[in-house]
Amino acid sequence: MLSERSIPVTIIAGFLGAGKTSLLNHILHGQHSKRIAVLVNDFGSINIDAELVVDVEEDLISLANGCICCSIRNDLQLTLVRLARLPNPPEHIVIETSGVSDPAAVAQVFYDPDLWRVVNLDAIVTLVDAEQTAVLTNDLAQLAETQVKAADLLVLNKVDLVDADQLQNARAWLQKIRPGAPVFEVTHGCVPLEVLFSPEITLPRPKPANLNPHLHEVNAENDHDHAHALVFDTWSYSQATPLRMAQLQTVINSLPTSIYRVKGFLYLADQPASKIVLQMVGRRVAVSDSGAWVDEPQTRLVFISQHETVNYSAIEIALNRCRIESNV
Repeated sequence: MLSERSIPVTIIAGFLGAGKTSLLNHILHGQHSKRIAVLVNDFGSINIDAELVVDVEEDLISLANGCICCSIRNDLQLTLVRLARLPNPPEHIVIETSGVSDPAAVAQVFYDPDLWRVVNLDAIVTLVDAEQTAVLTNDLAQLAETQVKAADLLVLNKVDLVDADQLQNARAWLQKIRPGAPVFEVTHGCVPLEVLFSPEITLPRPKPANLNPHLHEVNAENDHDHAHALVFDTWSYSQATPLRMAQLQTVINSLPTSIYRVKGFLYLADQPASKIVLQMVGRRVAVSDSGAWVDEPQTRLVFISQHETVNYSAIEIALNRCRIESNV
């Protein structure tokens, strides 16, 4: 059983030139408070400004914003364990795969029970070059499709370089290969960190009736003229009455595909003494027991979705129907 304290890991995949390095630089240079470790095969491709570097130790670079850039020339499993055992371990780990590798094969390392206590696979994120989808053929096309099939979240990158017809063709290509997976359209690999990493769950949490979705927008550092603004909605749900797991599973399984992430704590009638952690990335759902409640039992969930695509009032009604006193 996964612990709430195990470190979530995101695998970044994508064909050569899809924009993985741009995304990693975006993470390492981001203005955030998270301690994020980025694992790459070689430091050379990562643009790390000298003023960000605060310490260098063998194959590990510590940065001023709390990030760690680490080389994985050796065994990946040993590197993950080493990071988890640091005095100040990262809160999230990102692994960049090779442009010609199958991310599902990399994910197999997380099947090892020895890792379950320290790290857990949070998501596989595959970047796709919007221009490339129409020109890849034969073995290259098959490899790109394999990378897309493994994804929990898809990032369609460089959408500013294609016209409307090309963009629609790229969307259709992704939908055909990986139906149901959320697709996030970006330029320069600038995926909002709220989409890549689990949202924070904090107290106190207002009642749902007092909550409105909050619009987020991320702009490039140099204010590029982006054809597609990076916007998404977040919505929070809280409920002090226990929920029935069977009904809750039905709601979770029927959520719109435009919801990128759901994270939170569940107060379940089936297991009322335990604080259950729910994490959903794309269509990947994980539920784990984090132990006994130390605060007041309460279901608290945070949703992140594509802007103006989700009827959260309907989702609130559906979640409320999972309460134990509900006869609907």
